Amino acid sequence: MKNKNLKRLTTTAMLAALAVILGCFAFPIFPQVAFLEYDLCDIPVLIASFIFGPLYGIMCSVIVALFQAFMLDKSGIYGFFMNIISTSALVLPAALIYIKNKTRKRAIIGLLMGILSVTLVMIAFNYFVTPHFMGVPVSVVLQLMPFIALFNFIKTTLNSTVTFFIYKHIGNLIKKFS
Repeated sequence: MKNKNLKRLTTTAMLAALAVILGCFAFPIFPQVAFLEYDLCDIPVLIASFIFGPLYGIMCSVIVALFQAFMLDKSGIYGFFMNIISTSALVLPAALIYIKNKTRKRAIIGLLMGILSVTLVMIAFNYFVTPHFMGVPVSVVLQLMPFIALFNFIKTTLNSTVTFFIYKHIGNLIKKFS
């Protein structure tokens, strides 16, 4: 049992390292809000979640968020928590739905629920949290809300689509070694 958990943790750490590397290639989708950058970090996190369950996906997310917030983009504690909230909102529904019955249909439903969850959760968190952390009025956040919602929808849709098409190939490879 200990050996199995060690292999899971090691694989999760390797997927987190891959996610951090992928995070180095981030770019803005909308020039008006260049601080919202698209990256591929969620793909390895989703893979960890689909293979081992949501807890491992969230652990992977925390590792990635630490590197992104304090080493890559220097967004600090605010970026750290927003990253974890966003990724967890994607991973939890996706993995919980998929893990019960690992079929393509369940993967699609889980990923769709994750996309919807991220979009709604990030609207709420940006409305309630961003004004306090960033020291801006709620009216400023409301002006940015269409970009925030669309960004989260686009980012999670793209990452979920890529995950859907590569998961079985990568998942089978990882399962052979873990």
